[in-house]
Parts: sequence; structure tokens; C-alpha cells
Amino acid sequence: MGQKQILIFQWDSIGKDDVVEGFKKLGFACDIHYIGSGKEARKEIDEDVVRARLLGKNYAFSFSTNYFYSLAKVCNELGVPYLSWSYDSPMRVEHEDKLSMDTNHVFFFDSKEAEYYKINYGCKNVYHLPLAVNTDRFDKVLKEEADPKYKSDVSFVGRLYDSTFSNALSLLDDYRREFLLGITDAALRTRDAEHVYSICNQGFVDWIDNKAFCDAVNADFDDVSTTDRTAYRLGIQLCKYSTNKERLMLLSMLGPHFDVKLYSDTSSELLKDVKECGTVEYEGESPFVFKYSKINLNSTYLSIRSGIPLRCLDIMGCGGALLSNRQKDFELDFEDKKSVLLYSSMEEAFDKCEYYVSHDSEREKLSEAGKKIVRDKYSYEYKLKEMIKIANMEYLLK
Repeated sequence: MGQKQILIFQWDSIGKDDVVEGFKKLGFACDIHYIGSGKEARKEIDEDVVRARLLGKNYAFSFSTNYFYSLAKVCNELGVPYLSWSYDSPMRVEHEDKLSMDTNHVFFFDSKEAEYYKINYGCKNVYHLPLAVNTDRFDKVLKEEADPKYKSDVSFVGRLYDSTFSNALSLLDDYRREFLLGITDAALRTRDAEHVYSICNQGFVDWIDNKAFCDAVNADFDDVSTTDRTAYRLGIQLCKYSTNKERLMLLSMLGPHFDVKLYSDTSSELLKDVKECGTVEYEGESPFVFKYSKINLNSTYLSIRSGIPLRCLDIMGCGGALLSNRQKDFELDFEDKKSVLLYSSMEEAFDKCEYYVSHDSEREKLSEAGKKIVRDKYSYEYKLKEMIKIANMEYLLK
């Protein structure tokens, strides 16, 4: 295949270099246009600069991790196909009614999120595409001898999602506060964010009728949207609060029975039986944690409705055994107790930890199966090729 020129709008996302390498493996020549950190890109994209970069270049398409309306708008104006691939979930989408622009091809790693935009906005150019990992990079890191400090029975790498929302709740009267806590309890039992977001509409915010509470809900967000997004943000805050509860419950349940290590920038007094190890560097340290923990925990952020979080693919890509809550998108390629361990309750999570921590050969077989699937079907080259085919640009691969 002859080289085709593309423009990648790049920001400081994990895997940004892997994306470029993946496109190059498919035969594309990649120009890079840096749009800043995530926050800078969201606030300060200069459309005139983007327009000047695109004019006269005859790019086959442009690409960014996450969707940016400013980029989509200019690409549409100039007739340049724009492919975007969600890194965050929920992905912040401004001007949802413009998603169906002819030049747009918008990919979500969460299948239910893609379905939401298809159903509610009639978007035919919105698709599901799981995330990807670079197992070759992991293998190079893991050639080094592991420090014994990374070994454990059970580990969790990630945020606890401890936020200021509990302070916001204290601003409500007892009835409204207990009503919101009831929503989080229901979300925990069902692990379904759908009813959270369906409840959190403008009418619900009007019923709460508390400006101090609404200001506290909005305080954690830094986007500059002129639209009142309090209802949407309340849904996110409730999901974070529920996720925090689940992660603390899971860790505090396992702590007294196993050697459990937490790698996070936050801590909790509830985790007295868990070894709190601070953060680990993503590329240089976390692969050792994933490989040398007998069980790697994942409790998915509740707003990710069906998608496979990047942490899960990283764990399996490093040859680690993954124990995760059930997510619908696992069903595409993974099977419980064959390539991954899935739980639907705290009791099931405990039982699987207890069994697989003490059954080395079965755990290692499962880890090998998970890594093979990730290496074969979740590489950047494989997923980017899928993306191009779905966008009806398969001719570029010839």
C-alpha cells in the first residue's frame, strides 16, 4: 500500500504515541498538530490555525483522540473526513445536534454510549470501537527484573473517586439528601447508570431548588459550556459517588484476608487492612504491578455503561489476571473463568479471589488466554484498521 497523508490532532492522552505508530504500521504518513493538554484543547482550539493547517494539504483524513467540535466544524467546512475515538466515558460532546455532519466519523469505546447518540440524535456516523493497547511496549518493560515490592495477592491501580460531593449533599434537606443517596444505592445494586442519568434532568434540578448545592455540583468541572449542564453533571457526581462506595467496599472486604495493595493518589481510613502504596508511573511501573499481582481488581467507573476500561486491557496485555465487574462489552471476545474473571456481587468477587489466589496453574492459564486475545484483537493496528473499514475508507488500506 502506498503512503497516504493524514493529520493527527494530538493532546496529552495515554497512548498518543501508540496511535501514531499504529497508523504508520498501516502505511500512513502522519503529520502531527498539537492542540495542548486535555484542558487546553477543550478550551482554546484556534479554528483559524486548524483551518490554515488543513488548507491545501489533501489529507486523506484527520484524527483525534476524543471528539472536539471545533475540529469537526473546520473539517466539515473544508470537506476533510474527521475520525475521533473516545478516550473518556462519558465523552464530553458539545453541539450534539451537529454530530451527524457528513465528514464526521465518531467512535465510542462504550457501546451503550454510541447507542445513546444513535437513538437520541439519529446519528448514523457514530460507532462502537473498543480501546487498544500496545503489548509490545509492555513486553519490553517486563524484560527487566521485577522488584519484589510489586508482588501481591491482590492489587488495585486507580482512583478511589473520593470527591467533594459528600459536602454538596450536606447542603440539602434530609429528604432530598436521602433521596439522592437512595439513587446511589440503587446504582450500586444494579451497576446501571441509565436510571441515574434519566432521573437527573432539568425538572429534577428544579425540584431540588438549592443554588448552593448546584454550585457545589458544578465546582468540580472546568469546561466553558454556556449551556446549563447542572443536571448532566449531577449524574456524573452520583456515578462517582457510587463508584467510590463500591471500590471502598471491595478493598475493605478483601483486605483482612489477602495481601492487598492499593496504588492511588487518594486513601481512606476505611482501608486499614490494605497497604496503600501511592501512585505508580504508567509506562514504567504499572506493568510490573499488573504482571506480578496474582489478582488485579477492576471496579468500573459507573458512567462507563458497557465499555471495557483501558485499565482492564492494560492488565491483560501485561499477562495479569483480571477480576472485574461485569461489563457488556466483555462479551465480544472474553469469557468468564477462561480469559477473565467477572463478578456480579461482592460475594462472587471474594470467592473468585480466594480460589484463584491459591490455584496458580489455573490462574496462569487464564492470564495467558487473556493476553493472547488482547495481543491479537486489541492492538492499535488491529483497531485502527477496524476504524477505517467502519468509516467506509477501506480503499485506503489497499
